[in-house]
Amino acid sequence: MSAIDVDRLQRDLEAIVGPRRMSLRAIDLETYSRDMWPRLLLAYRDGKSPPFRPHAVVWPEHVREVVAIVKLARERKVPIVPYGGGSGVCGGAVPIHGGITIDTKRMQALRAVHAAELICDVEAGLSGERFERELDRRGYTFGHFPSSIYCSTVGGWLATRAAGQLSTKYGKVEDRVAGLTVVTGRGEIIETDGPNRALRGPNWTQLI
Repeated sequence: MSAIDVDRLQRDLEAIVGPRRMSLRAIDLETYSRDMWPRLLLAYRDGKSPPFRPHAVVWPEHVREVVAIVKLARERKVPIVPYGGGSGVCGGAVPIHGGITIDTKRMQALRAVHAAELICDVEAGLSGERFERELDRRGYTFGHFPSSIYCSTVGGWLATRAAGQLSTKYGKVEDRVAGLTVVTGRGEIIETDGPNRALRGPNWTQLI
């Protein structure tokens, strides 16, 4: 990987999301240098500096901004790391190659609840607790209660195929998903639906 021109990267990211929703500040880069991986938490407790840091942190609010960020990163050959609640314990959100950390927490809308189909449309950055409370207020439940529900996001659940306290009753999170809207590494948007018995080929929702 070639050296990253941070000044140029800053200008380009500001052109996409504006200066208030991207950061090169040291405190932000350190904050996003780890998740809840015990190895890094112990090092932090002992006063050690994080071994990995992103070059920039960005907070998109719309899918079109994610698309633009991913296309920019692909063009410049800059790594990207999606970041939800940072509650993972395996280092999946650690930027071991630097690059751009994309925090999804500003994409936190419960867009719609379709009562007839018992399906809801939710953005990836919505926290588990808020998601469940919003559904409960309408008389529903998602039926997914991981121990990290207070500090994890819906996107994080999907990325890790998470299990929860009632997974033996309701299934794991992938069993609760009807379809996905995905930004690929090329910056393209694809949408998947549930399995269709009339079609051959892979179940794209589960494959992703």
